[in-house]
Amino acid sequence: MFKLKITLAFLLMTSAIIQPVNIVNATPKPCFQGASGGYVRPRLKVGMRGRSISSVRLNIRSQPGSNKILGKLSNRNTFKVLDGPECLNSHVWWKIQKGNIKGWVGEANPATFDFWLEPIKKKSKGKE
Repeated sequence: MFKLKITLAFLLMTSAIIQPVNIVNATPKPCFQGASGGYVRPRLKVGMRGRSISSVRLNIRSQPGSNKILGKLSNRNTFKVLDGPECLNSHVWWKIQKGNIKGWVGEANPATFDFWLEPIKKKSKGKE
């Protein structure tokens, strides 16, 4: 009987904490510098150019976390950052444009903090 009470109490405590997340209908939140929750510190900014450094092709999505895939971003593909960042489900998302495709891509793996995207640094003028 005592084990049953402890198990029931544990289930009641954890059921209030664990809630399913619907990725498609979830609302993205703006990312703030120093945001908690496992988000990587964004390296991209709106208006800059970037490139994929991922060893796998990244999905370009219609919305952050959406299952609707608009295109792919291969290693070393370049893009322009149009909007973002938005944080959703531990990912930092950026709206990019690659050719005629405009969509959202995650910046890094939230589990390992390995970046998939990097900014392209402008070459400085002057002596090298």
